[in-house]
Amino acid sequence: MKFSVLLNGCSESFERRAAELRGFIRDHVGHEFVADKTIVLCPDFKKRDYFEANSVTPKLALVSLGGYQPEKALAALKDVCRDEEIMLLPGDFFGAEISVRLGARLGGAGFTGVTQMRLEDGKPVCDKKVYAQKMTASFKIEQLPLCLSIAKGIAEEADRVNEPLRETVEIDKTSEAGGEHIVSCGLTPQPDEAGLEQSDFLMVGGKGLGGPEGVERLKRLAEKAGADWGVSRPVAMSGWAPMERMIGVSGIMAKPEMCLCFGASGAAALYAGIARGRKIIAVNRDGKAPIIHQSDAAAIDDCLAVLDELAKLA
Repeated sequence: MKFSVLLNGCSESFERRAAELRGFIRDHVGHEFVADKTIVLCPDFKKRDYFEANSVTPKLALVSLGGYQPEKALAALKDVCRDEEIMLLPGDFFGAEISVRLGARLGGAGFTGVTQMRLEDGKPVCDKKVYAQKMTASFKIEQLPLCLSIAKGIAEEADRVNEPLRETVEIDKTSEAGGEHIVSCGLTPQPDEAGLEQSDFLMVGGKGLGGPEGVERLKRLAEKAGADWGVSRPVAMSGWAPMERMIGVSGIMAKPEMCLCFGASGAAALYAGIARGRKIIAVNRDGKAPIIHQSDAAAIDDCLAVLDELAKLA
């Protein structure tokens, strides 16, 4: 069964998302599937060489929109993807939104957060994490076309296989209808996201920090130690730190060489964001907190007291 890849070439994270999808196909897609083409939504065709260099497959289709806007993209994709069986999208906001909406417009199915795709009895089967990431559920998809986005952070980035492009097609959709109600639009990259995703040394704070002042102490220690810093979802939702600093399935999926966790219980949503880290060291006064058993080393102590002692050494 064939599948195609769909990417947002208007995004500044295009290259990284392409590398993640290559890794997902290599490690999480059954050998029964055959990659057909990479479909890239782009402002125009001026960066054709760049898109060709980062194509996930040997066949590439560039769809010019003049700029990314979901309604216009969906209108164009409904025509461009009408003959596709399966479309694979990245695990970012673009992938999650477009996979569901495009699946509905094509009269097929939309699926998000996929961790594995395989074929059983001629039907695609998708795995995804459920029950707060504690269990894996398998879904056999009966209705095609299928548009699916991968789970955020599930795939290791992979370089492009050294195989020359066999075909590049340019499709101009800049003048077609869609999104007329939008007066203007643009993309604003979220600050620090790329840095946290690629950080080698990361400090993460949980509700044990006690409030904004505790977050500031974490931030000062990170700056002294040359580390990046992030927080758990409860901390971000409480307004103690910016949302772009949130680590976990709802935020940034990191893979640091070293991760220090202060006052975080180790809930599944947070742990998923640091699980790929090489070394995890936790500080928590609760010796029974999940993070204690998930870490390579742990200190059972008040995280703020430990922060202060480390600040003296930094």
